[in-house]
Amino acid sequence: MFANAMQLADPVWLKREPLRTMWYQHSQPPGFNALSSLLLATGRERVAAAILFHLLGATLVVGVLLLSRRLGLTTRWSVVLASIVCLRPDVLLYEHWYFYTFIEAWILVAVLAVLATIGRSAPIIRLAPAALGIASLAAMHALFGVVWVAGLGALLSWRFGWRRTMALVGPAMLLLGAITAKNWVLFDQAAISSWQGTNLSRITTYQLSEAERRRLVRDRSLTESALLSSWSKNWDDPLLDQPAGETGPSATVDVLDQTRKPTGGELNYNNRRYLPSYENDLDDALWVIRHRPTVWLHAVWQAWGVYFK
Repeated sequence: MFANAMQLADPVWLKREPLRTMWYQHSQPPGFNALSSLLLATGRERVAAAILFHLLGATLVVGVLLLSRRLGLTTRWSVVLASIVCLRPDVLLYEHWYFYTFIEAWILVAVLAVLATIGRSAPIIRLAPAALGIASLAAMHALFGVVWVAGLGALLSWRFGWRRTMALVGPAMLLLGAITAKNWVLFDQAAISSWQGTNLSRITTYQLSEAERRRLVRDRSLTESALLSSWSKNWDDPLLDQPAGETGPSATVDVLDQTRKPTGGELNYNNRRYLPSYENDLDDALWVIRHRPTVWLHAVWQAWGVYFK
């Protein structure tokens, strides 16, 4: 995972220049890379990761059991809930554990456990651990974006009131705003992750047939990126003769300039040359949502079907 995970910068870069690498990474928020950098800094990252895995796994099971009992469930239903949450591949299979979904599940349970023990009129300072947990989720994965944090705030306001709710979700909102502003200034991408369009294109643009995509490109409804996914573009391939353009900061930094990661040789999708392609993907995906909404909704329906399968 350290060498091959697309969400992570390369271990060489994280060891050598962790802060600079995370600052110039536009593809993901910094939390998962920050955690990886701390493990790498120990010099024995495999041992440190193993200890962390077992510690998080054990406390996740206990945490779900105690939390569900705190919320009034019987022991039987608490065991059922703990089984649903904890008997999952990213928790049980050690060789695949180091992924942010497992760590996020642990953080979510910890946040809920704190909130379940706090009274409605508790001093604001007692909300700090939960506020830190919510902010760490926002830093870990682009899924926990502004909409998710705002929705959480709306739910929490029923219990804690608006003043305490703002203390809970305010740090996460500030962090999301800071990351968005950083990416906007440095990369002209006002987003938590520059991959938003490329991920969205999977259930929009690439649900159209190739013939229809070619026709829409000729009509200039879609960009030429609709013919070749950003995930398929390898910028160190001499056969792919496309200019990089002036994208990203002028300062030389490995996480932007290198086409491949040094450790595993995987493609570096944080390379500056991908930025225009990511922007085209977003434009194309939004066009399909506006003009072919049934295509998009059908793909969403299929995705949910796969999930529940």
